[in-house]
Amino acid sequence: MGRQGSKWRLPREERLAAVRYAYRYKGLVAMAGREGKMTAKAYLSQIERLGLMIRQREEERDGLRRSVGVSGIDYSKPAVQSSPKGGAGYERILERLMEMDVEIERLIGEYAETKHRMIGEIQSLPRKNHVEVLYKRYVECKSLDRIAREMEYSYEWVRHVHGRALQEFS
Repeated sequence: MGRQGSKWRLPREERLAAVRYAYRYKGLVAMAGREGKMTAKAYLSQIERLGLMIRQREEERDGLRRSVGVSGIDYSKPAVQSSPKGGAGYERILERLMEMDVEIERLIGEYAETKHRMIGEIQSLPRKNHVEVLYKRYVECKSLDRIAREMEYSYEWVRHVHGRALQEFS
């Protein structure tokens, strides 16, 4: 069961079930432990992975736009069904661009929901330093070395707190 008084913390079983569903049905690659269960680190790494997927899809879309000289698509105007016979390839590219825009918007929505949920779960931890280290590592995607410099602690101390925080998060 989740912590009492916390509206954000889901029971561990529900978190794992949601993650397994996302990995199985949304094409994500599971980063599981030996027993096939999602680790806290892998669970929290979803934010960074979704951000990476969004950036990669945007780069792919932008490259396709540059290759055909399209700077943007105006969705407010009606689609035209007729075209010259030689324009079929161009139409397919425009159709693909529209599909990519929809996919990117879906990923951005999923990213926002996942990030919001995980921030709440991280903030439900009782120890302030655990919350701060996990937030900086998994929400802000900072390295442990950078976190140590920002918090003005040694790398070893931050690494230790990170490990403890992951155990507590599980």
